[in-house]
Amino acid sequence: MSPHLILSEPPMTRRATVTLIVASALLLSGHLFAQDPGKESQTEPNTVNSGFQLFGGLGLPLGDFADSDKGAAKTGFAAGAQYTISLGDAGEFFRNSGIVLSGTYSNNGTDLGVLSSLGLDFESGSYSNIWALGGLKATLPGSESFSVDLTVALGAVFSSSPKVTASGPGGTASLSSASATAFAMAFAGDLVVSKHFTFGMRYYAAKPQYDIEVRTALVGFAPSQQTMKVEQPTSILMFCVGYLF
Repeated sequence: MSPHLILSEPPMTRRATVTLIVASALLLSGHLFAQDPGKESQTEPNTVNSGFQLFGGLGLPLGDFADSDKGAAKTGFAAGAQYTISLGDAGEFFRNSGIVLSGTYSNNGTDLGVLSSLGLDFESGSYSNIWALGGLKATLPGSESFSVDLTVALGAVFSSSPKVTASGPGGTASLSSASATAFAMAFAGDLVVSKHFTFGMRYYAAKPQYDIEVRTALVGFAPSQQTMKVEQPTSILMFCVGYLF
């Protein structure tokens, strides 16, 4: 092999070595940049959707509450507010959970059309309920655009029954409106869009017991009045929209 060839080989080797070192340095720096702790600290962990929420929508009566021979409730409306306190500071296990405090008002009118066959004229009011509840909420992270909130809550309901009056050729009869307080529970599921807009369903259930006065004034009889206890199972499925502040 000629000396000329021997002398020309080292520069080629040095060039290749330098190129390899530069490429390796670039790859290593890129890897370190991706693992930069400062970059990781800027990524916020998934947490519960905490804060103040307003919501409202339709309240669909279910079961005995909707039965024409029992509650005779019809579709109404409901509106409420909810505040969620994050439990993220309690540890990694609680990162996506929080404590919920909520208050909801629901109103359902009554439909006594089934009794029209008796030839009587009916006037009836509405059921109104104030649900004061507390419980737990968990957020199931989806993406930057949406997540799902699941809530279970217990508490009390402050209820009032409708006043009902029936009149006809034979006289009149009326049921007074009454108030009652009962144990209540609720389940909720919300789709949270863009971290603020909520779309979901809420189920409320309770069994208030009313002391209702029954008054009658029938032709040929002396007016009478008596009190009877009536337990009215009350369950409502609410379809709602809301905003999370």
